Parts: sequence; C-alpha cells; structure tokens
Amino acid sequence: MKDIKILVIQHGDTVEVLASTVICQLIKKQNHNAIVHMLVNSDMLPLLINNPYIDEIIEFKKVYQQSAKFMKGFVKAIREAKYKVVIDASNHWQSGLISWKSKAPIRISFTKWYNRFFYTRRVPYTNNVKSDIPQLIQNRLTLLTTATNKKVNFEVPKIHLNENEMFEGRRLLDEHGLNGSKLIMIGLFDNNHSQSYPDSYMCKLIKFLTQFNNAMFLINTMPGQKHQAIEFVSELPSHLQVKFNLKFNAVGIRQFLLVLNHCNAFIGNEGDASNMAKALGVPTFGIVNPMEDIVSSGLFKSGPKNYSVHLEQFKPELYQNKSHSHLKSQMEMYFQQFTPDLILPKLAAFCNQHL
Repeated sequence: MKDIKILVIQHGDTVEVLASTVICQLIKKQNHNAIVHMLVNSDMLPLLINNPYIDEIIEFKKVYQQSAKFMKGFVKAIREAKYKVVIDASNHWQSGLISWKSKAPIRISFTKWYNRFFYTRRVPYTNNVKSDIPQLIQNRLTLLTTATNKKVNFEVPKIHLNENEMFEGRRLLDEHGLNGSKLIMIGLFDNNHSQSYPDSYMCKLIKFLTQFNNAMFLINTMPGQKHQAIEFVSELPSHLQVKFNLKFNAVGIRQFLLVLNHCNAFIGNEGDASNMAKALGVPTFGIVNPMEDIVSSGLFKSGPKNYSVHLEQFKPELYQNKSHSHLKSQMEMYFQQFTPDLILPKLAAFCNQHL
C-alpha cells in the first residue's frame, strides 16, 4: 500500500465514525506515505479535526442526498480523485454507489444481498466476535486486513485537540467559574431521552457523587434537551442544585469537546457523549441501556478508566431466552430493575480511583 491514495467512507453516527477512524490510524501506521481521506456526513466533521492520520476530510452534505444534480457532481469529484482503494465501512446503498462510481481498483465493504456489483471484495459482518476487541472495531479491522493482506492490531479511537483548543477549553472554564473544581460531566440523557436511565435513579447517583469535595457538575445536552436538564436540576434539593452549572452552553460539538477534555470524569448514560469522552481519554463510567447488547454496541474495551455497567451483568436471568422485541416491549420494567444499589458499589470504586 505504499504511496497510494485511500478513501474511507463512513456515513452514520458518532460511534460509527469514531470506530472507522481506527482504519485511518492503522493505515498510516503501516505506511506513513499513504494518502488517507475520510468521507463523513457534515455533522460529524468536528470529530475529525486535527486527526493526524487523516490527510483530508471529505464532507458529505445533505444537499447531495436531496439533489441528483449535486450528487452527480460530488461523485464526479470522487472519481477524479483517482483513489486506489476505497474502504466503505458504512455499507449503505448511497456509499455503495459512491464506491462503485469512484472506479477505484480495490473497493471493499461488508456483504449485503444488494451490493455485489458495488465492490471488488466483500467480507461478512460478524456478530460473534470471539475476542475482547469491541465488535464495531473488529469488523473494521477485518475490512482493513482484506485491503492490505496484513494482520492489524487493536487501536483505541481518539479525538485530537491542539494546544490552542486545550487553552480555549481552560479559558471557557475560567469564564464560567469552573476552574479549581473537580469537574464531572453528567450524561443525564441517552441519545434518546425516553431510553435514558430514570431521573429518580440518576438523582440518587448524583447525591452519592456530591460527597467528593469541590465537585461541580455539567450536563451534556442535545439540541432541545436544555429545558429537560433545567427541570431535572430544579427538582433536586437546593444543596445539590448549587453543584450544577447550567449557564455553559457549548456552541457545537467542537466547543463541547474543548470543555469535556478538561473534565475529571464523565458519568451517566452511554451514548455519543460518553464515547467522545473515552476518545479524549477522560475517565468514563457509562450506564448502558438495558435494551442494548453490551457486546455489539461498545466501542472501547472495559477497564479501570472506561467502565460500563449493564443490567445483564447483575441479573442475567432477566435476559435468558428473551428476544430483542420482548426487551423493547418491557423497556420500563427493565429500567426499573436497574436500581442504583446495583450500580453504586462499582461507581464508588471508579470514583475512588479518578476523583
């Protein structure tokens, strides 16, 4: 793969994009002279800025999905870039079309019934990874191995900030009176509020966290969730309310990352924010949605710095011979079973190490 031009395609969400950055990372480590481009949707660009393993970020704009004319122009530009290898980790019909139209001699993706003509090589996506490597990463390593015919090792996805950004993050904390505190980012919501750890249970976890002297809390919120965060804090006892800073509002993902990078820990629902924290190296304690498969949804190896808890770890009998549709239909019951007393001993061990 010496001195060749490679395109990695990843439509999708935060977890998928972070997982696919590992492909770029490993290509560059195998061959420093390889030219690596990564194609992602517009809203995922902030995750890739300053990544030393990506030579160019290709933005896939919404207008390309809405207009055949603009899509045609975009595909033409991809073809004119003359990539030698295209690795499509998203495997959508749209990315398949881009891969095929690129005319790259090597085009690789996962096997689906409709995509045999898009790619020169296809590999099956496995849901039964027999290693401690997260499933999302292992399948992407398989794509890369197919492209290079070389064995590759597990790498942790990373988000990269430069010195100016780290300084700006510290300035933002100063501006909001947060320097000098043990700062904990609370993941109050999953990506979907209706599938988040119950507020009453989260309140009990927060009460436990306040015993750590000088601790202050921020809440990560998605657009439209700010009022829910304010409502949650307003229902806490007054001595807990003063521990929260609700005045800071990040302007976009990148500014959120600048502040998250300076947090002592992220604690709360597993989701986009928790995976960003892990990719920044922030100690993270994640509560996994009981409906999710902890094996297939994870992005990082569990360990002292990145710890995840799932109801199945405590009550495996609730999951025996149960289909996903059953779990979904009984979602409220499963959340009610996931009581704080199950989580607190592990949370205490995590906090004693990192706070």
